[in-house]
Amino acid sequence: LGPTGYIWMATIAFAAVLAFIVLVRVFRRVRMIRRRAHLEHLHGRQYRKMVRQVGFYIDMLNILNRAKLTKPAWQPPQQFGESLALARPEAARCVDEITRAFYRVRYGGQVLQPSEVEAVDNSVRALAQHLNVKR
Repeated sequence: LGPTGYIWMATIAFAAVLAFIVLVRVFRRVRMIRRRAHLEHLHGRQYRKMVRQVGFYIDMLNILNRAKLTKPAWQPPQQFGESLALARPEAARCVDEITRAFYRVRYGGQVLQPSEVEAVDNSVRALAQHLNVKR
């Protein structure tokens, strides 16, 4: 092997490490979605569809956690959003919009249309902005 061979080997090794890191992050996110959205009872196609659809809800919970506004496990999402209304009305509005979309997907079995996905993503971004935390 000459210098070119070593460069190729290093490039391939770097790509493999990068792919491994991305794969680990994806699996962690899927596990977190499964646990936090209570999807343990779903399997197969229904499970994969739900994981793809409710990631925005997990993003909302993570933003709230970073802002020290952790939702108690016993409290339903809608009720938690209502409890935020007095202290953080702008954040509560965003939480309400995100929660309504989550309920439609999780319990109503609906699939969000691209325009709805964009609106929910905008709400998640706005929530992070109102609470001054990174998304």
